[in-house]
Amino acid sequence: MFCVEAERPVASIVIVHGACEHHGRYKWLSDMWRSSGYNVVMDDLPGQGTSTRARGHIRSFQEYIDEVDKWIDKAKSFRLPVFLLGHSMGGLVAIEWFKQHENGINGLILSSPCLGLQLKLKPNKLVDVLSKGLNVMAPSLLFESGITPDKATRNKELIEMADNDPLYFTKVSVRWYHELLKAMKSALEPADTFLNIPLLVMQAGTDLIVDKKMTVKGLISLHPEIKHTGNGRACITRSLMSLNERTFLKRQKRLQINISRNGGAFFVSTGASVRINGKSIQRGFSARPSGIRQMADEGRKH
Repeated sequence: MFCVEAERPVASIVIVHGACEHHGRYKWLSDMWRSSGYNVVMDDLPGQGTSTRARGHIRSFQEYIDEVDKWIDKAKSFRLPVFLLGHSMGGLVAIEWFKQHENGINGLILSSPCLGLQLKLKPNKLVDVLSKGLNVMAPSLLFESGITPDKATRNKELIEMADNDPLYFTKVSVRWYHELLKAMKSALEPADTFLNIPLLVMQAGTDLIVDKKMTVKGLISLHPEIKHTGNGRACITRSLMSLNERTFLKRQKRLQINISRNGGAFFVSTGASVRINGKSIQRGFSARPSGIRQMADEGRKH
């Protein structure tokens, strides 16, 4: 388990990486958090990175959730507010972890959470039907996922690093694929638990892996009140805009939902009445380290 401690930490952040990669690709992020005053805990998910499991294969998505549970426990050992950050498939893991636990952390950060796959990554209908049989007969059979470095980033330097990274892989098992589908379906089921925690959702505009429309649908599932605005969901992305944003935000004032757009990308932050150290606190959630610091400092006062 990788753990870095800040000199004067105000909170701890658990980072969950995405599919086909490993925690080492987030060292730059852990360095940033540490310099900003946060402890960082992360490791490789089962079947990825340096884990001892067969690469690209899992028996159940629950294995990911159980592994993250250990990282959360480590973060809690510092006796500071804990924030869970998940990227892509890691965002899906974070959602499912919180659905099962409903508490234990002080904020949830989702970066392009994998709630749906782009059409180009989905197998055709024939292959999909065949995969259901293989999921029973040969669950560990590997196939190309299509999650290549050039789809994960446009940064040529990072693409070259990933191409030369022995821990980066592109093949996944039939069972992994079907467990991912089950987890995405589960994550889209409405849940009230997310109304009680500060939540930050960031979604890339030109995402070649995650279907950003499903991120919007997932946000609506996490915050059912958004449905009350009728076409309110249209305010989240420019391409789906049909309702005046000012009207939308006015209607959602009691939830403190803040929306910012940059082209096709967007981030949504919500304020929620949460309990930290037994004290109820109303606080918005900022994307900047200073925003998390403010939330953490508030928790330390009580």
